[in-house]
Amino acid sequence: MSRSVDAATVAAGSAGAGMGITSTRWVLCAVWGLGILTAVIDARLGRPSVASPLAFATLLGGVWAISTPGTDVLGRGRALLVIAGALATVTVVATTGPAQGRTWLVDLSGYLLALLVARGNGRTGAAGFVAFSAILMVWVAQGGSQAPLGEVLGAPVLALAGGVVWHLVLRRAVTRERAHRSEAARAASDARIARRAVDADRLEIAAINDVVAPVLRRILDGGVPDAASRLDAAVAEATVRDRIRSPWEPGGALDLCVEDRRRAGIVVVQIGERTGPRAAMPSALADRLVAIVAPVRTGRVTVRTLPPGRGVAMTVVVDDGATVSRTAVSIDGTVVDESRHGYSGQMSGT
Repeated sequence: MSRSVDAATVAAGSAGAGMGITSTRWVLCAVWGLGILTAVIDARLGRPSVASPLAFATLLGGVWAISTPGTDVLGRGRALLVIAGALATVTVVATTGPAQGRTWLVDLSGYLLALLVARGNGRTGAAGFVAFSAILMVWVAQGGSQAPLGEVLGAPVLALAGGVVWHLVLRRAVTRERAHRSEAARAASDARIARRAVDADRLEIAAINDVVAPVLRRILDGGVPDAASRLDAAVAEATVRDRIRSPWEPGGALDLCVEDRRRAGIVVVQIGERTGPRAAMPSALADRLVAIVAPVRTGRVTVRTLPPGRGVAMTVVVDDGATVSRTAVSIDGTVVDESRHGYSGQMSGT
């Protein structure tokens, strides 16, 4: 089993050893139906027993309980119902002594207790089997059966042993199958994530190409770079840098404002750290930032996106050469803090 799969989780979902599936229920019902057919055939060969239909009806309840849908062991109530059905059946056999259908009723009762062990209710099933065996021993000792005790208990004991093996072997098989499916699902999920990442990278590269291709084309065409082409190159480089750093989806109102200020000669630096997929900047936050950045006519602007959980979404520091101002804005566009002081020759507050 792959180490990437949680073994405890997989095993916990395999405790029922495959007993709680629809096909198991219908197979057990088919076996119960064969018992009915056997009883009918036996009744034609001898005196029918009035107790047999009651015993078979009781066993049907046990069959239905033992195959309760789910991947875990049976709850105590259902497990006791199975035991009660099996013990009630052998008690009916011991007290009424039906001449026909007796062997099948005893055997099917033992099978249910064995299947209870296979389901994972080992202690409960074993306790029920002890009581089951005691009733049959008393019945045989009192002469209720012409067959010896070994023959009467032979099939139920073999079934019990089979139940133990079933639980150990089939649970392991179910655990391994669930682990395989979990690993396959995990691998498929990883592949989908990888494909989405590749697709996102392609879109990102295409968007960056749209920004830089015109500038690079003009450079490749030759000629002496003029002030306009140098400005275009600087703006393109800064735009690409923003796309790499910013956690916000590009192309919003703030980006348009930043590009406009850069073309006006303002140095604008956007700082941020991407910790996941980009999100669209809330319009109220974008409007507030634009209102701060757009009026700047000289100097340097630093726009910083802060990590989540700080109460402040972004800060804007404007250094116009004479004063330095810092504005902290929350995610809903509310100004949380403002400060301004005379020019110190150093940037602060970013």
